[in-house]
Amino acid sequence: MRPMLALFRLTVRQTLVQRQIWFGVLLLVSPAAITILIRYFGSPPSAEAQWERYHGPAQVLLIDIGIPLLCMLNGIALIASETESRTIIYLLTRRMRRATVLLVRFVAVALVLAVLSELSMIAHHLCATVGVPPPATGSLAWRPNDALVGYLVVIPVAVVTFLAVFTAVGLILTRALSISIIYLIFFEMGLGNAPITGRVYTITHQLRLLSVDLMPNVKRFFQLPPAVREAVFPAGATGLFALTAVVVISLLIAGILISVRELLPAKTPAPV
Repeated sequence: MRPMLALFRLTVRQTLVQRQIWFGVLLLVSPAAITILIRYFGSPPSAEAQWERYHGPAQVLLIDIGIPLLCMLNGIALIASETESRTIIYLLTRRMRRATVLLVRFVAVALVLAVLSELSMIAHHLCATVGVPPPATGSLAWRPNDALVGYLVVIPVAVVTFLAVFTAVGLILTRALSISIIYLIFFEMGLGNAPITGRVYTITHQLRLLSVDLMPNVKRFFQLPPAVREAVFPAGATGLFALTAVVVISLLIAGILISVRELLPAKTPAPV
């Protein structure tokens, strides 16, 4: 247990000082920054504009863009960075199996990214709601505090899912960064926002199912043809089964690969 705790603390420190985390922080502060700019330079919002100003940055800038990019940068480097710097040999000599090293590092990185992402959401919430009374009546009646709780549930699920996928990608592919960018742009951001039923095969849509389950009125934010909307947002669907399956399968693949592969800088997939 002691070697695992030491590795956990080491990974947390490494994650907080590496370069990609600061790029991620810039992405994570964008929802709050844009909300402040809109409030400062924009006109007093209508009920419709107020609702969109809250959910728009949270859904698009944070869940659709910020978290996936942050998880991509950290996931593909989870093991590759240690291998390239030759510190992986030190980690593997501390009486821990390779799969245990992977899992401990994964949990530590996921915790850091989840905390940073949730702080981003809290900052956006405060910037969007302090001093602005929410609409209390009509079809746009909503409780910002309830919406905040919903997002604070969705965010760690998004972090764990995307981080698991990119951790596996970092061990499978030799050009992990290039392929991951293509995957995010054409699959998650492209297919995930297309007005077709095929979007259900993306992580992005499964997270939206969870968002709609926790915050039902957020469904109107995803403008789709009625037939498509009813098909991809069935009653009672949460997306949790699919998201859990993605995490389990990704980590199993990563655990098997790290257990059987010779971890040398020249042979281990690393981000390009």
